[in-house]
Amino acid sequence: MTVHVHKKVKKNGKTRTQSMSSKWNNITKSERKFNKHWLAGVDMGYFKITVTDDTGKIIEKGDLSENQYDMLKDLMLVDEDHNHNGAVLCEPYGIYSNSEGTASKPTFYLTSKMAHSPLREISESSKRVSEGRLMAQTVLEMARYRGVDKPQAYFLTLTVPNCDKDGLDSALSDLFKNVSAVMKALKDGTRNHNGLRLPALNGKMANFLGSMASFEITVNLVKMRNHESDGLYHPHCHILLLFDRPLVLVQGPISASLAMFNYWQKKNSSSWLSGQAFDLEPCYDKDTGTMNMADAINEASKYAVKPDFYTRFPSEPDDWSVSVFAELMKAIKGRKMKRPTGVFYEAQGYISWLKKGAKSKDGSWHNIFSAVLSGHYIDEDDNRVPDILTHAYKFEHGRLNDSHDAKTEWADPTDFQSMFNGGTPAKQAGLSAQEILYANSSILKHSMWTLPDGINWPDNDKAQMYKWLLERTEFFNLATVDNWISYLKKQLNRKNLSEDDSKHYQCQLSDVKRFKASLSSFDGESVPDFGEQYRRLALYDQMKRHRAKGVYKKITVGGRRNGELYTYQATELDYIEFDGLDRDASRKFEQVLTRHYLSGPLDDVQFISSDVWKDYCMYRWGFKSELEDEDKLSRLSLDLWSDMDHDTFQKAVNSIH
Repeated sequence: MTVHVHKKVKKNGKTRTQSMSSKWNNITKSERKFNKHWLAGVDMGYFKITVTDDTGKIIEKGDLSENQYDMLKDLMLVDEDHNHNGAVLCEPYGIYSNSEGTASKPTFYLTSKMAHSPLREISESSKRVSEGRLMAQTVLEMARYRGVDKPQAYFLTLTVPNCDKDGLDSALSDLFKNVSAVMKALKDGTRNHNGLRLPALNGKMANFLGSMASFEITVNLVKMRNHESDGLYHPHCHILLLFDRPLVLVQGPISASLAMFNYWQKKNSSSWLSGQAFDLEPCYDKDTGTMNMADAINEASKYAVKPDFYTRFPSEPDDWSVSVFAELMKAIKGRKMKRPTGVFYEAQGYISWLKKGAKSKDGSWHNIFSAVLSGHYIDEDDNRVPDILTHAYKFEHGRLNDSHDAKTEWADPTDFQSMFNGGTPAKQAGLSAQEILYANSSILKHSMWTLPDGINWPDNDKAQMYKWLLERTEFFNLATVDNWISYLKKQLNRKNLSEDDSKHYQCQLSDVKRFKASLSSFDGESVPDFGEQYRRLALYDQMKRHRAKGVYKKITVGGRRNGELYTYQATELDYIEFDGLDRDASRKFEQVLTRHYLSGPLDDVQFISSDVWKDYCMYRWGFKSELEDEDKLSRLSLDLWSDMDHDTFQKAVNSIH
C-alpha cells in the first residue's frame, strides 16, 4: 500500500503544490530531529528509560525501553560521551512511486520504532489510506443493512482556545471529555430524543448513525521560535459524522451548524469560542457532486502530530525545544487519538475480525483481510483503483533524487518492451515486471478467495451482518484489473474533464496497464526479494558515506608444487576502517552496521564478511553489486490465493459474538 505525498499546502498565505521530493526530504529531516530530541530528552532528564531485571520484568516503568534507547543511539551515531554526530542511518535507501509521483513508499528504511516517529507514521499512514477506503464502503454497506439506503456524511472540526506550555495534558483531557459528551448527546438524541438533534432538509430531525473522531495537536511556530509559553499548543478534533438524511446547513435560526456550535460553546462555557474556528460541511467530491467519505475518513484518521512537524525544531536540541517535545510525547502517550462510535465502531470491529482470522490445524494463523481489502462490494463504484507503484527513486546525499519527469516519461503507455529490458536503468524506464509485482505485493498476496459453502453462521445480529457483507463482496481476480482499465478509460472520456484530471487518469491507466503486463508474466509462485537487494545497497551507501577503507595484513600462505612444500607472502583483510576511526572504534561501528543491515532474527552476524566486502568494492568502483542481478536474489513467496480454508474460516465465524 502507498503513501499519498503530492498535495496542496499553504505557505505565506499562498497555495503551492508539495512535490514527492520535498515531502520525503522533509520526512527524513523530521525523523532525524525527532530521534535527536528523544535522546536529548533522556540526557536532560525529561524522559526515563524503563528499568527491568534479568528476567525482563519491569522494575520501574519509563518513557522508552532500553532497546529503543540503544536503537536511537545507533541511528544517531551517538558516541560514548553522548555527542550527537549526525544522523545517517535513519533515512530510506529510496522509494517506490507511481508514475504521477503522487503516491510512494520506502524501498528500505531503518526507524527507531518509537511511537509517532515520522517514518513510522508515514509507513502506517499507507495502511490508513487503503483501510480508509474499505471502512468508508463498509460503513455505507452497514447503514444499508440497517435500512438506511442514502446516509449522509459530514466533516466537523471542533476547536478550543490555544493552551499554554505545561498545560497540554489537562487541555487534551478536557477536549476528550467534551467531544465524548457531544457524541453521547447525538446518540441520546436519536435513541430517546433526550439529547442533541440536528435539523434535516425535509423538516424532520436527522438520526445520528455514528462518528469517527480524530484528535490532533499543532504548535504555534512563532511562539515556539520565540520561546513564548502562552498559547503555545492548539489541540483540536476532526470528526466524520454520518446521518440518515441531509442536514440543514444554511445560516438561520434552524441550522444544524448553529445547533452544533451552540452545544459546543455550552460544553466549553468557560472559554469564548470563535465561529471561524468551527466548521461543519458535507463530504462530497466537487468534480462529481457525489458523496466521498473515503477522503474524509483518511482526513479524520490522520496523525496526532504531523510527521513533518519536527522539521521546525532546531537541528541541535536545546532545553526549550526538548521540553516542548517531551510535553507533546507525554500528552499523547497511551491515549486513543482516534475514537469511533456507532456504525463506525461496528465497521472497525468487522475489519478487526477480518485481520484476526483463526488458527488452522497446523497451528498457523490465517485471515482474509487482504482478500477483502483487494475486493469491492457489489454496489460499489469501480473507483477504488489502487495506486500502482512503477518507478524507483534513490536518496543521494540525504535528499531524494527525482529530477526526471515521470509524468511524461511514457508517451505510449502500451510500450512495455523497453520496461522488460533488463539493462535499462530504473530511473529511465521504470521497474521491471518482477519488481512491479514485488512493489505491489500487498495488493496481490492472499488477495484471491471465495466464500466457502456450508458455513454455519451464529444466530446473532453481528454474525448475520458479517455474512451479509461477505456475500456482497466481489473478491479480486485477474479480471478485476480489466475492470480498473475500463473505469479509467470511462473517466478519460468524460466531458469537460480538466487538464489535471486528464493527466491523472492517463498516468493511472499507464500504471495499471504495466501492472497487467507484469501479471501476465507471473509464474504464480514467487518473485525476487528486492528488499534484500535494497537492504544491502543501503549498507553500501553507509559504508561509502563513512569512507570505508580496507586495512590489510600480511599472511604467510603455504602450498605444494611438484611434490614440494612452499610458502609465500600474501595479504588478507584485517578490518574495515571508517572515516579515520581507529581499529577498535571502526570495529564497533562495523557491528552497528551488521546488526541493522546483515543480521536476521536468527542470525548472529558480528562483522562484514570478506564476500560482502568484495561485493562492496565492486559496487564502489562503479560495477553492479551481485545482488542487483534479479536471478541471484532469494525468492519471496507471492501466493495469490488466501490460505483460509473451510474449517479455519468456520473457527473464525464461531468467534463472532
